[in-house]
Amino acid sequence: MAIGSVIYCILEIVLRGTGFPFKTYPITIEAFIGAIFAVSIMHSFYFPVIFKLGYTKAKVINFVMFFVFFFGISQLINYVYANKNTGFVGKAMAFFERRPDYFIVLAITAVAALLLLISYTISLRVYKKREF
Repeated sequence: MAIGSVIYCILEIVLRGTGFPFKTYPITIEAFIGAIFAVSIMHSFYFPVIFKLGYTKAKVINFVMFFVFFFGISQLINYVYANKNTGFVGKAMAFFERRPDYFIVLAITAVAALLLLISYTISLRVYKKREF
């Protein structure tokens, strides 16, 4: 993903230098960290399934997980916005509103790293027990 971002930035610079009229969206640190977090969540669920069932058998499950992930995230966001002033969601929103941006970025990065570490541990344990 980082390579894709670098290629995007290079292409944007080259195309702007040629005077080619087009609209681009700048890559912000929030968008970059959000993308890393999303990929980390997806892979932390995919890898143990792939190592448990094998690539061929896990295709169908990964297909279902892919759609559950994207539709589930949109439903989760709708729920958070609907309940942003009540209960746990309200307390979490109030907590993060009082924190600086770098703290939120570090917290999201730490959660992504923790998810990947847990996934790696589970995947390694499953892979070692697998018989070929």
